[in-house]
Amino acid sequence: MYLRPGYTDVKHEAIYLRPGYTDVKHQALYMWPGYTDVKHQAIYLRPGYTYVKHQALYLRPGYTDVKHEALYLWPGYIDVKHQAIYLRPGYTDVKHEALYLRPGYTDVKHEAIYLRPGYTDVKH
Repeated sequence: MYLRPGYTDVKHEAIYLRPGYTDVKHQALYMWPGYTDVKHQAIYLRPGYTYVKHQALYLRPGYTDVKHEALYLWPGYIDVKHQAIYLRPGYTDVKHEALYLRPGYTDVKHEAIYLRPGYTDVKH
Protein backbone atom coordinates (compact mmCIF):
# COMPACT_ATOMS: atom_id res chain seq x y z
CA MET A 1 0.00 0.00 0.00
CA TYR A 2 1.33 3.38 -0.99
CA LEU A 3 4.58 2.05 -2.43
CA ARG A 4 7.09 4.12 -4.37
CA PRO A 5 6.67 3.86 -8.13
CA GLY A 6 8.35 0.72 -9.47
CA TYR A 7 8.68 -0.95 -6.06
CA THR A 8 6.62 -3.77 -4.54
CA ASP A 9 7.91 -4.19 -0.99
CA VAL A 10 7.02 -2.44 2.22
CA LYS A 11 10.54 -1.00 2.73
CA HIS A 12 9.88 1.40 -0.13
CA GLU A 13 6.60 2.74 1.21
CA ALA A 14 6.58 6.41 0.36
CA ILE A 15 3.33 8.12 1.20
CA TYR A 16 3.58 11.79 2.08
CA LEU A 17 7.27 12.30 1.32
CA ARG A 18 8.99 15.69 1.51
CA PRO A 19 9.25 17.43 -1.85
CA GLY A 20 12.25 16.18 -3.80
CA TYR A 21 12.78 13.07 -1.66
CA THR A 22 11.89 9.45 -2.41
CA ASP A 23 12.71 7.49 0.75
CA VAL A 24 10.73 6.84 3.89
CA LYS A 25 13.22 8.62 6.18
CA HIS A 26 12.10 11.94 4.76
CA GLN A 27 8.40 11.42 5.41
CA ALA A 28 7.03 14.81 6.43
CA LEU A 29 3.33 14.70 7.11
CA TYR A 30 2.12 17.16 9.73
CA MET A 31 5.38 18.95 10.43
CA TRP A 32 5.80 21.92 12.74
CA PRO A 33 5.74 25.23 10.91
CA GLY A 34 9.17 25.98 9.47
CA TYR A 35 10.51 22.43 9.96
CA THR A 36 11.02 19.71 7.38
CA ASP A 37 12.18 16.62 9.29
CA VAL A 38 10.23 13.84 10.92
CA LYS A 39 11.50 14.58 14.44
CA HIS A 40 9.42 17.75 14.50
CA GLN A 41 6.13 16.08 13.63
CA ALA A 42 3.52 17.78 15.79
CA ILE A 43 -0.01 16.62 15.07
CA TYR A 44 -2.37 16.35 18.01
CA LEU A 45 -0.21 18.16 20.55
CA ARG A 46 -1.29 19.06 24.07
CA PRO A 47 -2.45 22.64 24.43
CA GLY A 48 0.54 24.95 24.86
CA TYR A 49 3.11 22.35 23.74
CA THR A 50 4.93 22.07 20.44
CA TYR A 51 6.86 18.79 20.45
CA VAL A 52 5.87 15.20 19.92
CA LYS A 53 6.54 14.01 23.47
CA HIS A 54 3.45 15.88 24.60
CA GLN A 55 1.13 14.27 22.07
CA ALA A 56 -2.15 13.84 23.87
CA LEU A 57 -4.75 12.29 21.64
CA TYR A 58 -7.15 10.00 23.48
CA LEU A 59 -5.73 10.40 26.97
CA ARG A 60 -7.26 8.91 30.11
CA PRO A 61 -9.48 11.29 32.02
CA GLY A 62 -7.38 13.52 34.28
CA TYR A 63 -4.08 12.67 32.58
CA THR A 64 -2.06 14.76 30.15
CA ASP A 65 0.88 12.62 29.01
CA VAL A 66 1.22 10.00 26.32
CA LYS A 67 1.90 7.14 28.75
CA HIS A 68 -1.71 7.26 29.84
CA GLU A 69 -3.22 7.04 26.38
CA ALA A 70 -6.32 4.96 26.80
CA LEU A 71 -8.16 4.46 23.55
CA TYR A 72 -10.02 1.16 23.34
CA LEU A 73 -9.39 -0.10 26.87
CA TRP A 74 -10.93 -3.25 28.30
CA PRO A 75 -14.05 -2.62 30.33
CA GLY A 76 -13.14 -1.71 33.90
CA TYR A 77 -9.48 -0.98 33.13
CA ILE A 78 -7.80 2.41 32.78
CA ASP A 79 -4.21 1.72 31.68
CA VAL A 80 -2.66 1.10 28.29
CA LYS A 81 -1.53 -2.43 29.11
CA HIS A 82 -5.14 -3.56 29.04
CA GLN A 83 -5.93 -2.21 25.60
CA ALA A 84 -8.19 -4.80 24.03
CA ILE A 85 -9.46 -3.81 20.63
CA TYR A 86 -9.72 -6.63 18.12
CA LEU A 87 -8.94 -9.51 20.48
CA ARG A 88 -9.23 -13.16 19.48
CA PRO A 89 -12.44 -14.81 20.62
CA GLY A 90 -12.14 -16.03 24.19
CA TYR A 91 -9.06 -13.96 24.98
CA THR A 92 -8.80 -10.74 26.95
CA ASP A 93 -5.16 -9.62 26.69
CA VAL A 94 -3.30 -7.66 24.06
CA LYS A 95 -0.91 -10.50 23.22
CA HIS A 96 -3.76 -12.31 21.49
CA GLU A 97 -4.76 -9.46 19.22
CA ALA A 98 -5.78 -11.10 15.98
CA LEU A 99 -6.92 -8.55 13.46
CA TYR A 100 -6.19 -9.47 9.87
CA LEU A 101 -4.85 -12.98 10.46
CA ARG A 102 -3.94 -15.33 7.62
CA PRO A 103 -6.66 -17.85 6.84
CA GLY A 104 -6.46 -20.85 9.15
CA TYR A 105 -4.26 -19.12 11.72
CA THR A 106 -5.21 -17.62 15.10
CA ASP A 107 -2.06 -15.96 16.44
CA VAL A 108 -0.51 -12.57 15.83
CA LYS A 109 2.67 -13.95 14.26
CA HIS A 110 0.68 -14.86 11.17
CA GLU A 111 -0.80 -11.42 10.59
CA ALA A 112 -0.84 -10.91 6.87
CA ILE A 113 -2.44 -7.62 5.89
CA TYR A 114 -0.86 -5.79 2.96
CA LEU A 115 1.54 -8.56 1.96
CA ARG A 116 3.59 -8.41 -1.24
CA PRO A 117 2.03 -10.31 -4.11
CA GLY A 118 2.90 -14.00 -3.93
CA TYR A 119 3.99 -13.91 -0.28
CA THR A 120 2.14 -15.12 2.82
CA ASP A 121 4.27 -14.04 5.79
CA VAL A 122 4.68 -10.72 7.54
CA LYS A 123 8.39 -10.33 6.73
CA HIS A 124 7.51 -9.80 3.09
